[in-house]
Amino acid sequence: MLFRPIKLGVVAALVLWLSQAASAADLESLQGGLQSQPEIIAWLKKEMSASDLAALSKDNLQISGEVCSCSDPKPHYPYALLKFSLKNSAFIARVEGNEAGFRLRSIAIQRGSRYFLNDGEEVYFGEYDTTCDFIDARFGPTLAPFFPDCKTSAAENTEPLR
Repeated sequence: MLFRPIKLGVVAALVLWLSQAASAADLESLQGGLQSQPEIIAWLKKEMSASDLAALSKDNLQISGEVCSCSDPKPHYPYALLKFSLKNSAFIARVEGNEAGFRLRSIAIQRGSRYFLNDGEEVYFGEYDTTCDFIDARFGPTLAPFFPDCKTSAAENTEPLR
């Protein structure tokens, strides 16, 4: 039982480290690192003109880590993600991998409070107040069996995550 929270903690630490490393990165390493993520490049090309893309910097592309948790004020199923944000949209991804390496897997494109499967708007997930609310809606049925006490009221859920 202890394995899942530790694994989530490792993923959460990796997400937070990646987001801090990316925000501190210089332009060359930022663009070089993104070249190995074709889904992010496709999203950027759709969202930005060629000249804006050529001038891409850490000032106009914000990279942040977010960890949803059962201990949030409004409980959410545990999930760690990275968010690449431009002015009008965000690319939301999760980290996948093993000891040999990792990659980012696309979860959704966010435009305001609306969430879509990819750059197109064919698959629309709905509107959510927070990214964690969206994650609960999209992955909650899969996560619920592993975290049966997560969505109980705060008064009932007194045991902290380890």
